[in-house]
Amino acid sequence: MNSFLSKYIEYETGNNLSNLDECLDIASNEIFFDDVFLCRLYDWKIKSFSNHETDRNLLSMILYEVIYRIMEKGGKPKDETGDFQYEIDKYGDNFLNRELAMKIANFQIENPDYGGSDWGGIWFYPTEKTLKLMKELNIGA
Repeated sequence: MNSFLSKYIEYETGNNLSNLDECLDIASNEIFFDDVFLCRLYDWKIKSFSNHETDRNLLSMILYEVIYRIMEKGGKPKDETGDFQYEIDKYGDNFLNRELAMKIANFQIENPDYGGSDWGGIWFYPTEKTLKLMKELNIGA
């Protein structure tokens, strides 16, 4: 297994052996407990375990999957800085979209510090769908 993936799985599962699918769920479950700041998620949970140049394709795939799973759980993206909001707005209420998830992932990878200095950047906010899922899964009760 790639060393980046090994380090990522080890981090997300607290050294308990697990698989990548479970790690992606753990990372995307942050939406159940807080707003998700993409720059922090990318920097702390993904980029810090990789060689940005040699692992670029893996970084993109992992970030895309986490973003899509956040959106599946009702996380609605919003660009607090505004440079990418025009792209998000194209999807309106249809924000659960694989193409948008990939565009967000690629934008963050191409602009790794976007939002980091001013707490702007892309955030995901819980929606009614998130709250409904939390109730169904008995999270935060």
